[in-house]
Amino acid sequence: RDHCVTGVQTCALPIFPEEFHPVLQNESYEPSAAPFVSPLKPLITVVMATLNAAKDLPASLGSLAQQCSRHFEVVVVDGGSEDSTCQLADSILKQARIPYRIVALPGSGIYEAINRGVREAQGEWLYVMGADDRLVGADVFASIAPTLMNVQPQTLVVHGDVWIEDPGYRYGQRWDLPRFLDRNISHQSAFYRRKPIESLGIKYNEKYRLYADWDYNLKLFASGKRSEEHTSELQSHSDLV
Repeated sequence: RDHCVTGVQTCALPIFPEEFHPVLQNESYEPSAAPFVSPLKPLITVVMATLNAAKDLPASLGSLAQQCSRHFEVVVVDGGSEDSTCQLADSILKQARIPYRIVALPGSGIYEAINRGVREAQGEWLYVMGADDRLVGADVFASIAPTLMNVQPQTLVVHGDVWIEDPGYRYGQRWDLPRFLDRNISHQSAFYRRKPIESLGIKYNEKYRLYADWDYNLKLFASGKRSEEHTSELQSHSDLV
């Protein structure tokens, strides 16, 4: 077994067989070697939409590589990057021994890319992460996992808080209806139970350039099926909510 050591934390990491070939639909991109996947179904699928994001990936994917829990997979959906985004994502995730898939979707907008990533997901819970976001520490997924595994079946959303870099404040807390109508849950703090939400037919509206995540949450709230659980855990750093 490998070990991840971060500060005073030491977490055992399972070794996964190198038997997984990712979904690669960009003819100009060839992986250097076959990646791998965990033989176990992931608890969390991280969906990341990218476009010319090479400068941001060392921080964002690097924060995933540091996670002591390996009960997750990563689906990267690229909108047609002209830099080394796909090659860098392949290299970072492979070296970190994280199960992943890379899907090329040239010309796609961010919400079309996220919807595609959701369709590719195999995890019980979805976590949408921006290419320029990063998790706050190595134990974020390890800390949230017991909550995700033990919440009531009707709970569709589990969320914590995020740290907004500029101007520098903590964003989150529990949401009631008046607060939810005024502002959105930060997607960088939220985990969504995949299959029940898919069964409701709720997706990100691809016609929007911004705030489709707010629309997504409003539709979930309006469905009458939305049940949430808030934790006091800080999940990620972000430049924007």
